[in-house]
Order: sequence, then C-alpha cells, then structure tokens
Amino acid sequence: MAPHNNNASSTSRTKVILDQSSPYFVHPSDGPSSVTVSPVLDGFNYHSRARSMPRALGGKMMFEFVDGTIHPVIDTFDLIFRAWNRCNMLVHS
Repeated sequence: MAPHNNNASSTSRTKVILDQSSPYFVHPSDGPSSVTVSPVLDGFNYHSRARSMPRALGGKMMFEFVDGTIHPVIDTFDLIFRAWNRCNMLVHS
C-alpha cells in the first residue's frame, strides 16, 4: 500500500481555492453583503429580481451553487468540502 501524500493533496486543494477562475475562489472582499439586489422583494417585483439575482450571483461566480451545476460535496473528508461549504454558506447568506 502506497503512503498517503498529504502534501500533494494540500497543494491541489490550495490551487483550487486560490485559482481566481475556480468557483471555490472567494475574494477577500466577498462576504454576506457583497451581493446586493435592490429593491427588496415585495411580491410585485418578482420578475425584476428573478433577472437581477442570477446576474449578481454570476458576477461573483456563485450562481452555479444555486442552479445545481456545482453538486453538493457531502463527504467531509473530501479535500474540497471546506471550500464548497464556505461558498455555499456565502450564497445562503
């Protein structure tokens, strides 16, 4: 049985998180209030908000978490779980 190489796993995980084209990349300025869509949903502006929300989340490369393109990472031992979970929580907030 070959020894497990934690160093290689950590390096590949770091690349995914730091790669700005990765959906798991979170810019330091990204936070719960970094995506805003105005005005607040009031029942009459649904169509306007339905167009604005994908644009706002897409601009932050987070829309794929909503539309199902990026599948949930359930295995907490998966090296990408923490990155996926962080992005998913940002979208939820």
